Amino acid sequence: MDNESVMKQFYLLLPFALTIGINTHVKQSEAVQQGKPGTEDRSISVKVLDAETGQPEKGIWVSLDDKPRLKQPLSAKTSSHGIAGFHILGLPPERIGLSFSPIEFGSCSEVEFVTDQILMTGVVAGNTCKSNKPKPSVTPEAGQLVVFGKRVTLWQRVLRELP
Repeated sequence: MDNESVMKQFYLLLPFALTIGINTHVKQSEAVQQGKPGTEDRSISVKVLDAETGQPEKGIWVSLDDKPRLKQPLSAKTSSHGIAGFHILGLPPERIGLSFSPIEFGSCSEVEFVTDQILMTGVVAGNTCKSNKPKPSVTPEAGQLVVFGKRVTLWQRVLRELP
């Protein structure tokens, strides 16, 4: 292909590229004007706590899923403070889902959450595990999702494998 035909293709595609770029910018501006989180803050931290004690769960793999947009979920391991961090590129999805490895952790919370609520005020998921102890009380930060669950013990894993 010679330079002249490359330049013709470039000039033919330029208006479409500009239209797409302007449209994307306008949508992001509209989201900021409507009070939705803008491009500057799209980080979500998931804090994983023991359902009975309220203590942070270290070393748990957390998967964040936004089914319509992501082909594969984002995964991160919790720190010593029980926090797994995620950064969402582009406009955030309306809802996100969480999942855990069933051989590692059993969730005691819902699995789907409203993204804007997490980003603006933070969310504490319900703790549905049965326990005689009082349920731990937690206050979330903006951009934080707090969930509860129980680690799967070796004995529970062995029992799952038995026919």
